[in-house]
Amino acid sequence: MIAISAYIYALYHSESFDRLFDIIAQGKFHERYYKDLQDIWYKARYKENEMKRGKELGAVEKYRLRRKYPPPSSIWDGQETVYSFKETSRKYLKQYYLQNQYPTMEQKRDISRVTGLEITQISNWFKNRRQRAKSVIPSNGNGNSCQMNSNISLNLQRIQQLHLQAAYR
Repeated sequence: MIAISAYIYALYHSESFDRLFDIIAQGKFHERYYKDLQDIWYKARYKENEMKRGKELGAVEKYRLRRKYPPPSSIWDGQETVYSFKETSRKYLKQYYLQNQYPTMEQKRDISRVTGLEITQISNWFKNRRQRAKSVIPSNGNGNSCQMNSNISLNLQRIQQLHLQAAYR
């Protein structure tokens, strides 16, 4: 794999993008190389497009290129990623959140081992998730906030029970 990686990087630096895309698309690669190969796949797409346009791409243009040219199945397990989080990681985090909204550092390490995410990513996800949960609750001063809070709590408990029931089937 080292030789093919070196060749792919050489193609990238020599701006032989079509050949690079062909090799990646037709190759058979181990899953542990997917992330690096996906990175070079997207960097090559960006650089190719920047050269055609004669200007640096913005975030939206990069996003559109990622949607238009997803990585081939040779370097992708088919799981959609949203903000660098795979579908399975997001599901795991959501399920964990239902059980514990404030995981300890040791629990975050366990989550990291399961999901492959960095501790910082996990901490930020939980912080953002708690913030989103707060913003859902209206505070209009007439007491409805408490009612909404208890309804959300009941709904979360029901969802957690359904997840647990599904796990034991």
